[in-house]
Amino acid sequence: MLPVTIYTVRPPFQEPYTNLRSNGIPVKRDQLAALDCGICLCATFVPCILGCKVAQDNGDSYCLPFLPGTMIALRTSIRSKYHIDGSVCDDWVIMACLPLCGLCQMAREQKRRG
Repeated sequence: MLPVTIYTVRPPFQEPYTNLRSNGIPVKRDQLAALDCGICLCATFVPCILGCKVAQDNGDSYCLPFLPGTMIALRTSIRSKYHIDGSVCDDWVIMACLPLCGLCQMAREQKRRG
């Protein structure tokens, strides 16, 4: 009789925390989802208000998002303030191609870091 080998496949262990790539601060997944939902809804339906809030929370004028090209500068400022890796070219690509996603990223970073 031949020996029979039985293999058990288990799903990978999922930690309740996820490390955020930009800052490495562990956040529970349910907190992350709740945090992102409100910001994403605001960016989708009233991006000008979220842009004003992000600018004001960064210490800039709330009128900053209404000037051309300033969202790239705001993103670069936030990235350097929080020591996030990247370049001005990366900032330009994100804000030119996916401006609402870039706005959400800035708002989330500010909210996470207080």
